[in-house]
Amino acid sequence: EKTPLAGLQGLDPRVGRIAPGACNEKHRHAHESLFVVLQGEAKIFIDNTTHAVQKGEIACVPRWAIHQTCNPSPLQPLVLLAITDFGLTSAVLGDYDSHTRLKIQGRDSL
Repeated sequence: EKTPLAGLQGLDPRVGRIAPGACNEKHRHAHESLFVVLQGEAKIFIDNTTHAVQKGEIACVPRWAIHQTCNPSPLQPLVLLAITDFGLTSAVLGDYDSHTRLKIQGRDSL
């Protein structure tokens, strides 16, 4: 869910929720990302490394790194604040996200 903060042009903050035991898709993109765990804990796979991230901790995903976020808890939802420079990157590169996402079978997804 987008976070409506007036005046932002380059940053794109969003709150993400991942159900217990679930993961988002493995993907990559041209923008950088910071993930702050607000609730629960996360296992974040970045390229070939797994990071265990607890509430209040931050994970950084570099541009074009293959990554995936999983919620290892069988009971508690995972809530993340994701802050990216998607606005700036898409202003420079255009609609690159449409061809880098696996879920829409992007030609540059992996």
